[in-house]
Amino acid sequence: MQTTETAERNIGLDQFLSFMTMVISEVVDTPDRVYVGISQESSQNLFLKVAVKEKEVGQVVGKSGYLVRSLITIGQANLGKKGIEKRLHIDVSGN
Repeated sequence: MQTTETAERNIGLDQFLSFMTMVISEVVDTPDRVYVGISQESSQNLFLKVAVKEKEVGQVVGKSGYLVRSLITIGQANLGKKGIEKRLHIDVSGN
């Protein structure tokens, strides 16, 4: 049985994943091919797996990694707003 706190945290993570999917979908040419999921989680870290078309990986990473670093910043802010204090890591791959 889930506690109310656990249920709220899970809802917060679901909303976070939807938010990140929406943001990443806006920067690629084929938004219907975007996948965002949690690949690993620890007490201090949250690792996201982002999969897009192979040719669109650069659109998500950005020049010199600026865009992906910005995604980490806004993602961490979104998590913090939901009361989830974790360091966010993003792995982008093509499929």
